[in-house]
Amino acid sequence: MMESVLKINGLTKRYGRLTAVDSLNLEIPKGTVFGLLGPNGSGKSTTLGMVLGVVNPSGGSFEWLSQGSGHKVRRRIGAIIENPSFYHYLTAYENLRVVCRIKKVDISRIETVLKRVSLFERKNDAFSTFSLGMKQRLAIASALLPDPEVMILDEPTNGLDPEGIAEIRELIQSLAEDGRTIVLASHLLDEVQKICSHFCVLNRGKKVYQGSVEELLNSSASLKLSAQNSNELGRLLRESAQVEQVLQVDSYFKVKLNQGATSGTLNKELIESGIVLSELAIDSNSLEKKFLEILNTQAR
Repeated sequence: MMESVLKINGLTKRYGRLTAVDSLNLEIPKGTVFGLLGPNGSGKSTTLGMVLGVVNPSGGSFEWLSQGSGHKVRRRIGAIIENPSFYHYLTAYENLRVVCRIKKVDISRIETVLKRVSLFERKNDAFSTFSLGMKQRLAIASALLPDPEVMILDEPTNGLDPEGIAEIRELIQSLAEDGRTIVLASHLLDEVQKICSHFCVLNRGKKVYQGSVEELLNSSASLKLSAQNSNELGRLLRESAQVEQVLQVDSYFKVKLNQGATSGTLNKELIESGIVLSELAIDSNSLEKKFLEILNTQAR
């Protein structure tokens, strides 16, 4: 069983009659890039605000790194929750020096983190001259100053152009390779699919799904198969131990595989039985497709 960096038990936040987060139970495994997904108003930002101590819960509890929820353990967590607040007339280096004073971090860390986010060459340039992507990288550098074990990023690619999104994606992946746990809230499902190893889905303040990105995408992967001898192909597919479900659509078969089976192992089995496929296509899933299926299932 994987060690957890964050355990949430029955966490709830009410604003009058509105329940923004409703009895949330969640564990985030150590060493993962964990995606927090959900439509607008699902409770993502409120949840992050509560576990970072900036929003007071109405009920429930949470624990960081098996050490409670106090100020001391939160120093081991770096976070970017809202748009980064820097002085526009100060340089990158000067802005980080201000943050060092606030966080009581030695200024020797500034050059290290600027190099880490590829801004060292721009350290003496004013913040006002930075692109949106550079501003976001400086915000990540600021969160990295205390050398945290966990990084929380709320919509880190929001408003960025494709080049900026790619830069932040690569930076997040490299931070994860350092051994840090990354918690990422985002509505850009394609980016989450590229970055995250695990995720959960929130809807109306409730958790409706949690699991591995890879397992979810593979769990319902389907194949499109056809052969000249359609009747024989259908019989073999229905008898195969590798196949969970077979559906005939016109002249081809749509096949869902059992866990552990692959298109290659099924093709080999069919060849050995005398069937040469004229078509073998993988119906690739996307996280967006599965996300919508999860929400639609819950709505029924």
